[in-house]
Amino acid sequence: MKPILFFILLLFCVNAFAQPNFLMLRKRNKTIHTYFESGYIQLQLSNHQWIEGRLKKIKADSLFIDQMLLRQVGNFWGLPTVDTMRLGLYKIHINEVYAMPKEKESFAFFRNGVLFQAAGAGYMGLNIINGLGKSEPVFEGDNLGKLGIAAGVFAVGTLLSATYKNTCVLGKKYMLYTSANISVK
Repeated sequence: MKPILFFILLLFCVNAFAQPNFLMLRKRNKTIHTYFESGYIQLQLSNHQWIEGRLKKIKADSLFIDQMLLRQVGNFWGLPTVDTMRLGLYKIHINEVYAMPKEKESFAFFRNGVLFQAAGAGYMGLNIINGLGKSEPVFEGDNLGKLGIAAGVFAVGTLLSATYKNTCVLGKKYMLYTSANISVK
């Protein structure tokens, strides 16, 4: 085989097996999510503005995002369709990223307090409506204790809702790495 032909063949093989650039969200030493070029991403900048779109290019210290908004709107017949609006290419330094949204969690309705708020408010409303319909005193006797328990369940749900976070704030616990600056421990 001639040397020039061998060299050209070697260049094609090296280019074919190159590792793609990627972005990795890690919680301590565990990988939470990996984003690749041309994949969809949502992130929050240090000024608390949310950006979403397709990852156009990932470099060692910056991201190029083709900003787009995906919204569900009604079409001519009133049926839901997805509408895409492009906002252009946006360059972000990796240190400008403040937070990333958490992935869908199982049983999140327990953790975010929605179930407790709905149960407490539903019981209080049903109890008051039944008491007024039967012409019974609503806020007296043992009914007051039942309403107090329902109010306590609603308060627990409100407390859970106030403390629940649906974002991964980057810092000590969560880190964002590119393929060029990843440190595997």
